[in-house]
Amino acid sequence: MNNKLTPFKIVLLYTILGGLWILFSDTALMAIVRDPEAFTRIAIIKGWVYVIVTAYLLYWLIRRFAYERKKIEEEFVNVFERITDGFVALDNNWRYTYVNKKAAEMFSRKPENLIGRHIWTEFPEGIDQPFYKAYYRAMEEQKFIQIEEYYPPYDRWFENRIYPSKEGLSIFFQDVTERKKTELALRETEERFRAIASNTPDHVLMQDSGLRYQFVVNPQLGLTERDMIGKTDHDFLSKDEADRLTKVKRQVLETGKPVYFETSLMSMSGELEYFDGTYVPRVDSEGRISGLIGYFRNITGRKRAEEALRESEERLHLVIDGLGPHMFVGLLDTEGVILAANRPALEAAGLRLEDVLGKPVHETYWFTYSDDVSQRFRAAVQRSTRGETVRYDEQIRVAEGQLIWVAFTVQPVRDGSGNIAFLVPSAVVIHERKLAEEELHITNKELLAINRIITTTTTTTGVKDILESILDEIRKISPGIKTLYTSGYTMGTIDRQELIEEGMNFIQKPVLPKDLLNKVREILDK
Repeated sequence: MNNKLTPFKIVLLYTILGGLWILFSDTALMAIVRDPEAFTRIAIIKGWVYVIVTAYLLYWLIRRFAYERKKIEEEFVNVFERITDGFVALDNNWRYTYVNKKAAEMFSRKPENLIGRHIWTEFPEGIDQPFYKAYYRAMEEQKFIQIEEYYPPYDRWFENRIYPSKEGLSIFFQDVTERKKTELALRETEERFRAIASNTPDHVLMQDSGLRYQFVVNPQLGLTERDMIGKTDHDFLSKDEADRLTKVKRQVLETGKPVYFETSLMSMSGELEYFDGTYVPRVDSEGRISGLIGYFRNITGRKRAEEALRESEERLHLVIDGLGPHMFVGLLDTEGVILAANRPALEAAGLRLEDVLGKPVHETYWFTYSDDVSQRFRAAVQRSTRGETVRYDEQIRVAEGQLIWVAFTVQPVRDGSGNIAFLVPSAVVIHERKLAEEELHITNKELLAINRIITTTTTTTGVKDILESILDEIRKISPGIKTLYTSGYTMGTIDRQELIEEGMNFIQKPVLPKDLLNKVREILDK
């Protein structure tokens, strides 16, 4: 049985306890306290107790969410710091949101000095290079692009795998200069090829025109050189895998052109492994194609890292979408631009995720109904980027133009170096509580008016004058207010002395609480 305390359970418990508190505490209070002033004071104290307990429950829920998010972010960082590829993430404003250590080493920079910086401001020499064009094409077409090109500013060859999304780009890359040099060297002479290939950690192979293996360095899949030399792929791979590789290799032999591709193969232990690399034609002294040379890298670790990234993102969305209909959560960059928003926040306003992604949060539907509301949230974002956790109550716009009260928190999130990397805005719906507070709230103006009533009535000699004075003062506060007069006199005595206005509601003392309550309900229902 799952005893985990979920947001739904918390809200349910809060609703039950709150309802019981309101129902029974008011009933008990009315039965015990007869003095109206004492009843009011105790009711206010009781209300504050309710507010304090509610605030603590909301604080606990937000703190729990922050803890879960921190765990996910730590998993994310640990995965990408262990891979051997460089990895960077850019938002749709071309600013770095993540740089792993391997990428920073290639750039000769520190990760924290790149976060939040514009890529082409930091590396202007890359503008109009092939990688620059590939990044923009991937964003525009929202398609995966793999590119391997020479980069003149570094005098190096790089391979990039570019994964686009609406939020930006995720780029895996590696310095393949050595591989490219090796491929060129392989075309010159077999002897030089052997010298280079014998010292590479990657998988290198040579096959004749019949696709029998002649030379293998660093065999993969749990195979040995003895398992492969003199044999073809059909001798140790499954038929489907062997047919797939043979088709590509035949293409190289027939066209004389190199082929780069990525594939997966089942190891001898039954585990799926991933490889990427190049097959190039092998040419003899007479210029005829006599076979091929392959150069491959095992990218299983990188593939698992990519899968872990997807799973981490899915878990994150499950967490923030599962907080319940009264908990709105999002993710902003340090400029206040929306990177993510949970489903309850979107559904409450009748929005789609694409309606808000990439937009400054203060310019979105929730806030733009009022310049003051928009500017207050913008100021909260700016304070949070300076390291402050900002909390305040505000009305936001939801579906059909309705306004609801929420308790906002804007929390800065720091990376491993202590720099603010993201902002997490969260909002708890407190609309019903706000309405209740407004109904129970007695303003200073009202208290002063009540004091005037008391002062006036204590200096008035006649009962009728007292009542008229009280009604005049009360109607200044709330014109059209309904009144109920209570007295120990009978209604006949009151009519004869004309103590109250004609048609005024009356109940004779002594009166039981339940009778008084029924009378009040009767008047309000008129």
